[in-house]
Amino acid sequence: MNAAPADQIRLLDVQALDVRLQQLAHKRKSLPEHAEIESLTKDHTQLRDLLVAAQTEESDTAREQTKAEQDVDQVRRRATRDQQRLDSGAVTSPKDLENLQREIASLAKRQGDLEDVVLEVMERRESAQERVAELTERVSSVQSKIDDATARRDAAFEEIDAEVATVTKEREVIAGSVPADLLKLYDKLREQQG
Repeated sequence: MNAAPADQIRLLDVQALDVRLQQLAHKRKSLPEHAEIESLTKDHTQLRDLLVAAQTEESDTAREQTKAEQDVDQVRRRATRDQQRLDSGAVTSPKDLENLQREIASLAKRQGDLEDVVLEVMERRESAQERVAELTERVSSVQSKIDDATARRDAAFEEIDAEVATVTKEREVIAGSVPADLLKLYDKLREQQG
């Protein structure tokens, strides 16, 4: 097909605008913020998983601490009750008196052991609470980085999209001045050749 030199020049202008549109599409896909957001999102997911595990551990130790404290209270009440029986003089048999004194001593040892358990559980719970606080802070920090990268990416998108709109309008104007059969042939060849 023979085309007028002026039509050929306008067609070259259309081609230049198409190349620019492809460049803008590539730029939009390959913004560095995409990789940054993806990496940060992976980190965020891992930290959230660790946070959930730490929160679960803290919750479990809280329940364990409550149970251990209840056990201590139960032993303490029983020891108090036995001591009151001993002090009241209601137990007169020497054998029963000896058994009651042994039980009070045994309960005192048991109470000491249980209080040690409570202290150990409290230490583990405090450690879990510190871990929860640390991970919560880290999750929040990563989330703010994700938000920042997303905002930068969206700003770049707006800039690129505005330029795409301008170039597309310019292409429409120039393409409108190129003969339809020549533009159709150009579009066909462009599609085949990339």
